Amino acid sequence: MLFIATDLFSYFHHKWMAQTRIIDWTQEAFTQSYKSWSGYAFEKICHMHENQIKKALGINGIPVSSHYWSFRPQGKDEKGAQIDLLLKHENRSNNVELIE
Repeated sequence: MLFIATDLFSYFHHKWMAQTRIIDWTQEAFTQSYKSWSGYAFEKICHMHENQIKKALGINGIPVSSHYWSFRPQGKDEKGAQIDLLLKHENRSNNVELIE
């Protein structure tokens, strides 16, 4: 089971204010830590704005459920994968919108 905090300010505070002391944001913006954090924050914003994304895709009249998907490699010869947002149509079509 996966639990995710949905309060974006708390997510920002926990990562950048409570644990570290950033002196120069212009340098921090180029670190891998910031890139990972900002990508995840963007994913959260997308999940929070599912209705606006559905409208932009022209599927706002279709009931959907949103999901994440990931594959963790089982051995050294496999690679992992992740899809940040899946919108599964909950009608008879069972179409899935993949959003990465």
